[in-house]
Amino acid sequence: MMNLGPNFAQSRFNLHSQMINNNLRKLKIYPQQRAALVALRKWFNAPDKDKTALVVLPTGAGKSGVAALAPFVLNATRVLVITPSEIITKQLIADFNGSLSPEKQSFYEAREMLSLDEISFFIEPGLAQLKSLTNTALVPLFRSRNLIIANAHKFGSHSNVNIEQIPNDLFDTVIVDEAHHYPAETWKRIIDHFQAASRRIFLTATPYRKSGPIFDDVATINEQRQKYVAYEVSRQECVLGGLIRGLEFLERGLLNEANEETRVIEIAQAIQQKLAEHDQIDSTIRHQAMVLTHTITEATMVKDIYNNLFPPINGQKKPAVTYVGQDNGSNLIEFKKGNRCVMVVCGKALEGFDCNRVSVCAILRNVQPASKVLFPQFVGRCVRKASDNDPVTATVISHAFHRQRANFDNLDKLADAGVDPEDD
Repeated sequence: MMNLGPNFAQSRFNLHSQMINNNLRKLKIYPQQRAALVALRKWFNAPDKDKTALVVLPTGAGKSGVAALAPFVLNATRVLVITPSEIITKQLIADFNGSLSPEKQSFYEAREMLSLDEISFFIEPGLAQLKSLTNTALVPLFRSRNLIIANAHKFGSHSNVNIEQIPNDLFDTVIVDEAHHYPAETWKRIIDHFQAASRRIFLTATPYRKSGPIFDDVATINEQRQKYVAYEVSRQECVLGGLIRGLEFLERGLLNEANEETRVIEIAQAIQQKLAEHDQIDSTIRHQAMVLTHTITEATMVKDIYNNLFPPINGQKKPAVTYVGQDNGSNLIEFKKGNRCVMVVCGKALEGFDCNRVSVCAILRNVQPASKVLFPQFVGRCVRKASDNDPVTATVISHAFHRQRANFDNLDKLADAGVDPEDD
């Protein structure tokens, strides 16, 4: 057991660490998850490694499971998980705490690691910090829990928190989800503040931002790989291993089609056709689509056109909704429940969104080739398998006018340079 200072008392991560490590080979988790956890344990036990480790896993390959098990594998005591959005914060608190959350089982229950009777004695009760608080309220609250999951912007320059007043040794382990955000000012300020943490784990599917690597003390992706990457697996390896769906690209329309409504309708027809095909291939679920636009105005326009084209759900409900990160989440809830078949988004409103019924991603905008994060992050929404034997190949649909084939062809290529204009 580590020598605990005044900020630390034994956690359930400590209590069950040996049991998890002893049974790691037997757990019903993806091989890549197991390999990543073993790599992290080896990394932080090595005296010559940096105390920051980067794990690169494609969307759908189990980053959340790695986050949920890493504190046990590493014998952590007090854990801070930083996320980019309330959506991901809620998803992660469900992965960690499950039955304490109304949304879904915990990761541990879903992977049949423990019985329902055992789970309440195993999980470390976490706090999902969704409200902005002052330091006076926040520090005692943080001290009261061994697991805090928080949206980065709750510590941002527009919040009521002065991060300098939070003890920088309050956590021994910091997990950074969607870590490609790290160079952004708010993220860097938070994570660098907790430098005293003995372990910092960065998780992402896209280990680059703006002109190259995430970390500013290396010049290229290859240098970043050598210094920081504890574990990395490619999208193609995960497809071949049966962990995520394969991808196909479908282009519709004419390159010079100037009429926006015509483009929207042509893509809508292609979505309808593909969803019907996917439902035929796997009739156990109703498949869904997500559509990427550029602005809120465009998203609303696309939604209205789709609601006139698509048949109602269950004879009543309109089939399409928007989610632009500014509503109360009711549209998102309806979509996740399967009560809508199309979700129209703009920008990165649903980065990290987890819904395995989504099998089609359609793009109704020109995502620039230099946007090395936006394209793969959005396309990743449709590759998560609905079951271990999911037979569906996910489909990316775009109009020829938006010239997205090159982005798809380059999906698995990591560039060492270039500016990502969409990542701010």
